[in-house]
Amino acid sequence: MDDMLNDIDMYQSIETSKMPSIEFWDKEGNRRYGKLIKISKYSIEYSIGYYYKSENDSVKMIEKIESIPKDRVVIFKMW
Repeated sequence: MDDMLNDIDMYQSIETSKMPSIEFWDKEGNRRYGKLIKISKYSIEYSIGYYYKSENDSVKMIEKIESIPKDRVVIFKMW
């Protein structure tokens, strides 16, 4: 898996409406999933969903984004 994933690099982020679903397992055995945002030279950036934040009598929807180094990924699926 390391060879295949390390060769992938994107120069820009994916539009929100076109983000593919991803699922992967890290070296610690944790299963993670979300929507792919970007694969850089060293990491994978993905959205795990949205949460709502109340501020000054208004509610904002905020996207929760996480990143993981490529070298920690053992199995990676995208569809």
